[in-house]
Amino acid sequence: MQIKEALKILPSLFEDFVPNIQQLDLYIIKLDKNAMRELLKETDKNNLMIALKGATDELKQKFLENMSQRASEAFLEELQYLGPVKVKDVEAAQRRIIEIIQKLAEEGKISIGAEEEVIE
Repeated sequence: MQIKEALKILPSLFEDFVPNIQQLDLYIIKLDKNAMRELLKETDKNNLMIALKGATDELKQKFLENMSQRASEAFLEELQYLGPVKVKDVEAAQRRIIEIIQKLAEEGKISIGAEEEVIE
């Protein structure tokens, strides 16, 4: 295989491994409160602010409801004063959050995907 042919194939090979940034909502919405708290512990707050810039209100609320009242108020205030952010920076911040979610899932600290039935 020639280099030119390999370079044409390369992007399609990585599509399966690079998380779809537009899927951030889907990753987060499926997480329960314990998983959200674990994610908040592992996530840099500045990175989270950038990732949530322009996010849906539902997504922002999912994070805020898992913070203390004081922390959520401070977070919203800082988010309000953040100012314009480059799209590539928002996408990079979202990618980091997806990577953290995947790492926590691999470590068994959280579960993502369909909820399992539990017998109590």
